[in-house]
Amino acid sequence: MNLAVSTPLSTTQLDPGPLVWVIEQVRENLLAAQAALRKQMQWRSPAQGDDAQPAAGYLLQARHQVHQAAGAIDLLGYFSAARLALATERVLARFIEQPAGFDTSAQSTLESGLYALLDYLEAQRSGKQEPALKLFKQYHALTELAGGEIAHPADLWDIDWTWPDLPDDTAPSPRLHPDDRGNYERALLDLLRQRDLPLTGRALQSVARRAAASASGHERVLWWLADGFFEALALGLLPVDLYAKRLCNRLNLQLKSVMAGQQQPSRRLAHELLFFCSQALAKAHAQGMQVETLGAIQTRMHLPVAVVVDYQRTYFGLLDPSLIQQVRKRIGLVKEGWSQLGNDDFTRVGKFVEGTHLLGQALREISPGAESLTAAIEHMVQAVSERRDLLTPERVLEVATALLFLEASFDHFQADDAEFLLRASELARRLDRSAEGMAAGTFAPWMEELYRKSSESQTMGTVVQELRHDMSTVERLLDAYFRDPATQSELAPVPKLLAQMRGVLSVLGMDVAAQALGHIRQTVENLLLSPPDEHQAREPRGLFDRLAGNIGTLGFLIDMLVYQPELAKSLFSFDTQSGELRAIVPSTPHTAPPSTHQDLQHQATQLADALDHGLDPVQAASQFERLRMEAALAQESTLSAKLVQARELLGEGQDVSAAAELLRSPRAQDADAAATRLAAPVAAAAAATAAADTPAHQASTRPQSRAGQTKKMTCSTSFSKRLMKSSPRARSAWPSSPPTHPTTAR
Repeated sequence: MNLAVSTPLSTTQLDPGPLVWVIEQVRENLLAAQAALRKQMQWRSPAQGDDAQPAAGYLLQARHQVHQAAGAIDLLGYFSAARLALATERVLARFIEQPAGFDTSAQSTLESGLYALLDYLEAQRSGKQEPALKLFKQYHALTELAGGEIAHPADLWDIDWTWPDLPDDTAPSPRLHPDDRGNYERALLDLLRQRDLPLTGRALQSVARRAAASASGHERVLWWLADGFFEALALGLLPVDLYAKRLCNRLNLQLKSVMAGQQQPSRRLAHELLFFCSQALAKAHAQGMQVETLGAIQTRMHLPVAVVVDYQRTYFGLLDPSLIQQVRKRIGLVKEGWSQLGNDDFTRVGKFVEGTHLLGQALREISPGAESLTAAIEHMVQAVSERRDLLTPERVLEVATALLFLEASFDHFQADDAEFLLRASELARRLDRSAEGMAAGTFAPWMEELYRKSSESQTMGTVVQELRHDMSTVERLLDAYFRDPATQSELAPVPKLLAQMRGVLSVLGMDVAAQALGHIRQTVENLLLSPPDEHQAREPRGLFDRLAGNIGTLGFLIDMLVYQPELAKSLFSFDTQSGELRAIVPSTPHTAPPSTHQDLQHQATQLADALDHGLDPVQAASQFERLRMEAALAQESTLSAKLVQARELLGEGQDVSAAAELLRSPRAQDADAAATRLAAPVAAAAAATAAADTPAHQASTRPQSRAGQTKKMTCSTSFSKRLMKSSPRARSAWPSSPPTHPTTAR
């Protein structure tokens, strides 16, 4: 089929910069939620009595913490992660109303979701760009526990796509004929029984092609995607699981509508088809398989090359984040102790051995067998304690290499990393040989690469630290000047500091930043030579505003040098005409795909509009039945019941307006009512925990001066302010409080 090229998919990877700014606060929120869950279980003690109704105070606190984190995650564009956080909120809301049902199983499911969410965000922060589909195991468990909706893997597939315009076929294609519905259902029955899948898939594919030839517009695109989906089933590129079977059943209902002359393409249905095509293409690419229709879909829809993901497997959240944090702290203590021993200071050797032993215990819990590395370090310490002549630079370097390896591994540790245990064992053997007085041998290539990355990171860290120090001084002096222009003379050191920073950034190849610093320096020198009119300078977009904006953006650029220096070169531009340093933001915002519930409610609203415009009763009955069956397949019992009620209204008294109004009433109203009931206790819980959980500067809402705005842009530690600074999208969309439904509030 000759297809017109569609609008390219939005495949731009999210910049982890804004996440780096808020990850610590998000971690605190999620760990605080975990702690609240454990306190809730402790609260359900036998001391309360068997007949006592357990309180939900700690569950309210947990919901408050998750709610705060979810708002930030959503604003940063991590919609799939926000969906998981929203599912967690729904579970907590359920048990807030029914605290007696909160048990160890529910606690385990919630904690697993929190662990996975934090683990996933840590992976994104480290630049690994893991697919959010790997969160599905926990997302499914949470959604099932919350009730009301069915989880689907496509919920976590955040891909922007548009309906392509398909040209008319140059050659006539077979159209649908009356027997095709029966042919489809017979093939569907064989598929459900998994009988001769290649033949069954090709039979379904033939019907899909005839449906595409008989349809037009978006309906035609939908059946073209179905053609690729059935091709994947025929070739064994997709498992015939529950989600594939449900999709085939929904396509059966769609086929019935097409044959009845009612083309009602669903974007959600097309999204699921495109998702499965993407998964099949990933497997075909891994196997080197040539696929006709799927290949055309990938080319025309600009599908990115994906990795094969088994969404029934657990990838994230395999370990308690607090345990990882504990290991990181113990590695730091052991490094500090070894530094003292390396300087021939054995006064605290006992404490060092104890710390190493504790680190080994934690490693054994995380990755059994890895404790051999800390045992080898203890062996080395024992050897050099007995024979001080063994404390040579070579042996000091061997232990330092082992600790550097642990530090790098736990920057973002993955429990299923097979190389970790192999490399830990290799380092342990080197240390044991060295402790016995033998040569450890040459460094392996991966060890040299480890040192190279560490050296680059330390060098860049030192440079950035100096830049931050100079930037802090510049900010402080400009802050004083913005508050009181009479302090103009105190700006004298600023041009020299800016010149130093410009030289450093020029050496690093940051030409845009160097150009901006040159402009800022010239602006400050002009201030010293000829003070501006204060009233004009304080106007919006005036001199003070522009200078503060440039300083703020420059501070963000400098911070980005720590984790992604190459990205920092391409994410900023300097406008010579306006004299502004700007972050480059994609022109097309990333959007979340609709959920099944949203799609069904949208179809119900469209049906209500059609009723208002005089839809034929026969067609209305057909559409009611199709939508009711789709709602039943999706286990949307509330919507299904409303459809039955609306159809009864049409059948009895022909009350069209009442039926349309009933269809337009979303299930969200029920959720909003529940949220209203919970609003007061949630606010109370927030107030109760504010003193302990929220720094004083976060609660302040006092307007800031121009100088205060500069601080807000560059050195604020408040959660929302850091998010404002780091994300242009957040600055334009940040509400007074996080949205109730992060993934739908847009």
